[in-house]
Amino acid sequence: LLLSGVLAVVGTFGDLLVSWAKRLAGVKDTGGFFGAHGGVFDRLDGAAPCIVVGIVLWNATGGSV
Repeated sequence: LLLSGVLAVVGTFGDLLVSWAKRLAGVKDTGGFFGAHGGVFDRLDGAAPCIVVGIVLWNATGGSV
């Protein structure tokens, strides 16, 4: 339960961070692989930090989270 709450916040901030960076760069999508849905990074911007933080927390607690 704790891990899912942390990952929900991390995923949201990951998505916001990539959106902010794209606005600074003046681009709408990071690519065209998925057509009108943007590039691969547009699909992974929330999941990538969750994977990293999830693995770190899992290893730090010995898998008890």
